[in-house]
Amino acid sequence: GGTMTWCKSFVEAGPSSKGLILHGGVGRGKTHLMIAAIRSLILDHGVSVRFIEFSHLLTDLKKGFDEGRGESKTLGALGQIDLLAIDELGKGKSTDWERAVADELVSKRYNSMKPLLATTNYPPARSSGARTSNLSDDASLQTLEDRVGDRVFSRLMQMCDIQRVEGEDYRAKNR
Repeated sequence: GGTMTWCKSFVEAGPSSKGLILHGGVGRGKTHLMIAAIRSLILDHGVSVRFIEFSHLLTDLKKGFDEGRGESKTLGALGQIDLLAIDELGKGKSTDWERAVADELVSKRYNSMKPLLATTNYPPARSSGARTSNLSDDASLQTLEDRVGDRVFSRLMQMCDIQRVEGEDYRAKNR
């Protein structure tokens, strides 16, 4: 479907190609689709891809910081790879620091004109004004802009095509 069409255009356009954001509710198979796309790009086309789960990246950065390694070294490497795949973009507590990490990561990709592939549970829409502080991690009320901030959101919209992943919650179905 749409993901493989994107892969084909990615290969044809090379580094200048647009990224892709897969969004939809929990358990729709976004990560599964992303992994399939990555596998095809690596195995069939020799693209260098780095896959990161956003909250794992935050944990690694915190750990590195505690061990005296700066954030910029880790984030710098992620800025240079052919394709960066971020799973669960916008997940977390949405603190200022987390937003700053998302900002630096997306800015590095944006400035070096390198594409990004991402999944998110949050609708890629303008801010709803729903704040995290008085909510739990309720994706139904917040948008991606609420989670990552307006600058990052604006850049993502410019850098990436958007694809909604429909269907039912596979995890709930298989419980």
